[in-house]
Amino acid sequence: MDRFSRDLFVVLLLGSPVLLSAQAVSANTASHIETRQDLLARVTPALAQRFEEADKAYAAHQYSEALAQFKTLEKELPDDPLVRKLAGSAALQSGDSATAIEQLRPIAEASPDDWQAAAVLTQAYAESGDKVNRDAGIAHMEDLHQRGLTPPNLKQYTVERVHLGDNTVVIQTSL
Repeated sequence: MDRFSRDLFVVLLLGSPVLLSAQAVSANTASHIETRQDLLARVTPALAQRFEEADKAYAAHQYSEALAQFKTLEKELPDDPLVRKLAGSAALQSGDSATAIEQLRPIAEASPDDWQAAAVLTQAYAESGDKVNRDAGIAHMEDLHQRGLTPPNLKQYTVERVHLGDNTVVIQTSL
C-alpha cells in the first residue's frame, strides 16, 4: 500500500467539523500567521465587535451568516488574510467551494507558508472535484510539515467531506 492510501482514513460523522475557527487560529513560530488577537489589536472597537459577531455566527455553525459578515468586514479590511481565511472557511462549510477557492487562493499564493490557507484550500479543491490541485495541496501540506511550518500537534487534517443523506463522510490525511 502506498503512503497516500495508508495515511488516508475515513471517519463517519453526523455533522461536519469546523476546520478553522477564529478561536483556533494560533501563531506559527517559523512564519508568522496573523492571529485573532493580532487583528483585534489593530482594528477599531466597532470593527472588533463586528468581527466578534461574525466569529459567533461561525462558532454556532451559521456558516452562511458568518460568510456574509466576514465578506462585509472584508470591504473594510480588504487585504486581511485572517478575515479572508475565515470567509473562505465559512464558504466551504456552507458548501460553496468556488467562493472558498476565490477567497483562499490569493492568500496561499502570497504566503505559501501559510498552513491554514493551504489546508482549507486543499479541502476546497477536493470538494470542488479538482483532484490535481487537491493532490498538489496534500503534497504542499506535507512539505510545510516537513519544514516545521505546521503546529507540532497538527497530525491530520480534513481533505474532503462527502455528504451521504443525513451523514457526512470526512476524509482526513495524516502528516
